[in-house]
Amino acid sequence: MLQKTAFLLVLFLLFLASCQQPAEKIEIITFHPSDYDVILLTDQSKTNMEEIYLDAIIELKAKYPSEFNQVSSKATSTHETNFSVGNDENPTLLITKNGQTVKELSGKTPKKEIIKHLELTMEK
Repeated sequence: MLQKTAFLLVLFLLFLASCQQPAEKIEIITFHPSDYDVILLTDQSKTNMEEIYLDAIIELKAKYPSEFNQVSSKATSTHETNFSVGNDENPTLLITKNGQTVKELSGKTPKKEIIKHLELTMEK
C-alpha cells in the first residue's frame, strides 16, 4: 500500500511540474529622472514597437543628459521579477513616483505620446 501511495505521489508531482509554463525572458531598462522611476519592460517579441520606445528614450537622453546618468538594463525571467509583460501589452513603460504608478503606456503607442509623458518627469 505504501509503495502504491508513493508511486501515485510521484506521478502527481511529475504532472504538476509538467503543467508549469516556462519562464518568459524579459528585458528591464530603468532610469530615474527627478523624483520618478521609469521602467521599460520588453520581451523582445515586437521589435518594431520596442524600437519606438527606445527611440523616444534616446531622443530624451540627448535633450536631458543629466537625467540619464543612472540607466540600467537587466535581462531576467518573469519568475524572477514582480513585473510581467503580456503579449498584447508588449512593450510596457511604467512611470512611478514614491512607489505608485503615475502612468503606464503599453503596446502600440506613438513616439510623440511616449516623449510627452517622459518629458513630464524631466521638468518637475
